[in-house]
Amino acid sequence: VQSFSLNHFPQIVHRNGERWLWNPLLKKAFKNLPEERVRLQILEFLLRDAGWPAARISCEVPIRDKTYSDNTLRADLICYDRNFKPAILIECKAPNIRLTEKTAFQIAGYNRKIKAPHLFLTNGIRDMFFEVDNQTANAIPVDLEKIFPDINVGSDPKSLKYFLERGFAGEKTSPEIRSWLVYALPEFLKLSPTETRFLDLGETPENEPISHYYHIFHIDNQKKLAITFIATRYGDTRIIAVLNDGGINKGILEINLELILKKELYSTILYHSQGTRKIDLSDLFDFSSFNKDQLRELPKRVSERLSS
Repeated sequence: VQSFSLNHFPQIVHRNGERWLWNPLLKKAFKNLPEERVRLQILEFLLRDAGWPAARISCEVPIRDKTYSDNTLRADLICYDRNFKPAILIECKAPNIRLTEKTAFQIAGYNRKIKAPHLFLTNGIRDMFFEVDNQTANAIPVDLEKIFPDINVGSDPKSLKYFLERGFAGEKTSPEIRSWLVYALPEFLKLSPTETRFLDLGETPENEPISHYYHIFHIDNQKKLAITFIATRYGDTRIIAVLNDGGINKGILEINLELILKKELYSTILYHSQGTRKIDLSDLFDFSSFNKDQLRELPKRVSERLSS
C-alpha cells in the first residue's frame, strides 16, 4: 500500500553550513541520506498518527544472529508493547529500493532474534505489513489497522513550529508572511498528498541549497512540476518550483516571499538553459489574508510562467 508516512518529514539541524537530520529519540544528528530520511519519516508517523509512545520505541537495535549473518546487524525501529516486549519490527529502505521477497526475507531474518508478532517493511513510498503465524513462523500480509488499531491519520495538526523545524519555513521570516504560512503550509500538503518526493537538486546558480521535499504535480503526459517551500541559509522562506519536461529539468523558479511583501518589482529568479532573469510574480500572492483558491491555483500559474 502507499506509505502512510508520505506527509511526515524529518527534523533538520544545521552543521557547518549543511542540513543534517535530527533523531529526536537518539538526540543525535545524522547525515541527510535516503534511508535515514525514511526511518525518521516512519518515526514521525509512529509518534503523530499511530500515537505510539516515544518511550516504547528503539532505533538501530543491534542484532547478533550467526545463523543469518556473521556481522552484527541493526534493526531500524522496534516498537514495544506495554510490557516492553517487541510488538513491531520495522525495516526501512531507501525510496529507490523496491520491496520484494528478498527484502521481506531480510526482515524475517532479523525477527529470528526479536520475535515480534508484527513486521513493517517500508521504503517511504510503499508500506508492507505482516503478522507472524505462531505455529508456522510464516509472515502473513495484513492491513495497517491490524497492527495499529488506534491509528488516526492527520489527527495531530501541523503547526508553524513543525514546519520551522523541518526546513519548510525560515526562523527570520517576516511576521506577515509567518501569519500567512500558518494556513498556507498545512493546506499546501493537501494539494498533492500522494506525490511527495525528496529531490536532490543541489544548489541554484546563486548557491542556494534547494534539495528538499517537493510536491509533484502532473501538468500533462510529458510535463511535471515540483514545488516546495524552503528555509534559506539567510533564515527567510522561499518557494522553489522546478519544471520537468520528458525527464529533463527545463527551468527553476526561486520566489522570494520577502521581496514580494516589500512590493519589489523583481521578486523571482528564473533559471533556465538560456540563462537567468528576474521576473515579477507578486500577483500570485496576498499576505494580508489567506485564500485557499489562490494557493490551489499556484501550481498552474507557476507552470505557465515556467513554460512561457
